[in-house]
Amino acid sequence: MTKILIVDDQEDARTIIRLMLRKHASVLWEAENAAIGLQMIKEHRPDVVLFDIVMPGSINGFHACEMVKSDPDVAEVFVIMMSGLTDAQDFEKAKRSGANAYFVKPFSLNRLVEVVTNHKQYAGSFLLERFR
Repeated sequence: MTKILIVDDQEDARTIIRLMLRKHASVLWEAENAAIGLQMIKEHRPDVVLFDIVMPGSINGFHACEMVKSDPDVAEVFVIMMSGLTDAQDFEKAKRSGANAYFVKPFSLNRLVEVVTNHKQYAGSFLLERFR
């Protein structure tokens, strides 16, 4: 089972994702902003983190991902970015920040479950997922 952290300022989004992932998680945490999420990553060391990109506060999802991937203690965490941002430059920025996957909102929850539960097979790659 997988330890999962969902970081999104929208409570409804966290709830939907939590409901989809709860049976695939050994433990599931939630954070309402990147600062809290980063603290929880250091404390709990999840296997997978889902970061919304646009959140209130001084740290957005891109910056949070960079911080995770530059910290040798937690750099192995599989990071999934989630956003309605659809420009190629946003995808490239996520890739440069070290993200393992980018899910464009709205996205397939079934595909999200598949990637989270099989995240080890996707390590070292960058997945771009758009709802079909």
